Amino acid sequence: EVRAILEAVASELDRQVQLLCGQSRPQEVRSAGGAARSRLWLQIKSDTLGCPVQATDCVEPTSLGAAMLARHTLQGTSLSELARQWVRIPKS
Repeated sequence: EVRAILEAVASELDRQVQLLCGQSRPQEVRSAGGAARSRLWLQIKSDTLGCPVQATDCVEPTSLGAAMLARHTLQGTSLSELARQWVRIPKS
């Protein structure tokens, strides 16, 4: 039952990515929050999206996102550039 729920949520994520990106699918997706610590959950999302899904190394992803949006708004820095600079992946 839990796996079915994870697969249904991943399917909805795939639908949202399709709406946002169209044919320009992402080459990689970053996942934040407590559930991102689950290798199974990351693998299900990766299989569904057709690209690698990696957890981020951030204890407060909501605050990081807010700070990125503020920097983008105030200084015009692209969100892609901010993500490259500020979002970290845990070292294996």
